[in-house]
Amino acid sequence: MIVQRCARRQRRALRRSFFAAAIAWFGALHGGKALAEPDPPSGNFELGVSYGAGIFTVSNANFGAGSYDVRDVRDFYDGVRPDAGEPRADSTWTEFYLKPELRFKQDVAGGEIFGALSAVYAQTIGDGDGYYVSLTRGNPGSIDLEEAYIGYKKFLPSDSVQQSVAVQLGAQNFWLGDGFLVQLARLNLGEYSGYYLTPRTAFSGFGTVRVNTSPVRADFFLLETPVDNERTYGDADFPLDQPRTRFAGFDVEWFENAAHEGANGAEFYWDRKRYLNFTYLNVVDADSSPLYSDIGQYWSRRDGLHVLSASAGGALFPTSFLDLRENGRLYGQYVRQLNYSDSRRVDAEAFYIEPAYTFPKLPWSPQIYYRYSRFSGQSGDPADQSATTTSYDPLFLGGGVRDLFGNFTAGEVMGVYNTASSNLRTHQVSLKLTAPFHILSDADSLSVQLIGFDLSYDKPRQVGATSRSFARELDLAIQYNVDHQTIVAFAMGVASPGNGGREAMAANVSGFPDRRTIDGDTVVAELFFIRSW
Repeated sequence: MIVQRCARRQRRALRRSFFAAAIAWFGALHGGKALAEPDPPSGNFELGVSYGAGIFTVSNANFGAGSYDVRDVRDFYDGVRPDAGEPRADSTWTEFYLKPELRFKQDVAGGEIFGALSAVYAQTIGDGDGYYVSLTRGNPGSIDLEEAYIGYKKFLPSDSVQQSVAVQLGAQNFWLGDGFLVQLARLNLGEYSGYYLTPRTAFSGFGTVRVNTSPVRADFFLLETPVDNERTYGDADFPLDQPRTRFAGFDVEWFENAAHEGANGAEFYWDRKRYLNFTYLNVVDADSSPLYSDIGQYWSRRDGLHVLSASAGGALFPTSFLDLRENGRLYGQYVRQLNYSDSRRVDAEAFYIEPAYTFPKLPWSPQIYYRYSRFSGQSGDPADQSATTTSYDPLFLGGGVRDLFGNFTAGEVMGVYNTASSNLRTHQVSLKLTAPFHILSDADSLSVQLIGFDLSYDKPRQVGATSRSFARELDLAIQYNVDHQTIVAFAMGVASPGNGGREAMAANVSGFPDRRTIDGDTVVAELFFIRSW
């Protein structure tokens, strides 16, 4: 069960990839030019830095089960110690990181050569995170190289937006569409630190080819997850991160360019008014481990996996009724996972549908959306190694790029500290208000968001429960964009367990001596800032 639960970190960390890999997208909240990538530097070389820090607290962690030190849990399973240690009912910790980066470009005939080199120093101080087996306790920290790539971009003749073909080789940030399928390369656990802020996001591997043409664009990729389980307090026999995975694939997308000046939907997600996308990827190779196989679920059957995805988004409503054509948005994606190996058979799926609407004429321009998502769970006996795996593998799911809070992570409590995007059904409703005034400058903005979640298990038996009812959660988030590079945010959430949630948490700690009573609400509070270069 521990690998299954640690997999959940991927989902909430996934959402944190939003900070380090795509924080510039927050500028889209101003309705201006997409900031998914910075403007080209004025000179051939440019040195910059990103940084962030936050303080986080969890009360009555995991509905009263508390948060164990995963190093004690590891030693308990290995027989080194007689118990799993004393769980913390409440945890408070701080995280901070520093990411210096050197970028360069050089114009050549018909194109340019470009590249980047960056490093990340991250540190966690305090009680460690609030996950039921804390993977950042003991004040961990480290410094490592992050991105290291070189590329060539060939500009193509065009009468409209700038079009190009770019080859980028080496370690790099990479995401597809809104991050539902590919966005986060690894978790920030153990010595990597930064559980919530997740400053390390880059994939390693060969690289990417991006065909930035209009109205059809495409990506081709051969990438790898730079996982090191020894540095996450684990090892080959006790893996805590996802398997080291090498995958290849492509996506092809039709899109319509947004209407604002300078929009370039061929390169930037936020410059697409509407789009239709098809993606295929294949897991060429993935690590295996006895513990992956113990749970009889997705991580043990990743090697050889085929993944097909279809998605659409943007201004898709064809009618002017209620101004849906102008103020309505509709997003959705369907993913199917198949593995035909006799020893690793998989047939799993996931999807989400998300209609949204903005009331621009009302005070504070209310934005509302409803999202329903389903990630398939394991049919039959989860321990049956001969059965086809139907539990969805979240793979490299990111936090999403359309919002900071209320994205693909299922809540600031449950999504960040308890559950993965697998074996899960979620009803999610959001109301967001944007202040009609500025505070310090014309470049700033203030928003307040209220988000509700109703979570249930797709297959409760998979987590040792008999009831589908998992939890309900309510979050409040206040976000202040100082400018297009700097964000200060505060969030708090409260989650109440359902009968299935109590049963699943009790099953998680059933083998631990002196475990706590499972009951009561879990409350979190978070205050952080991010400065992107």
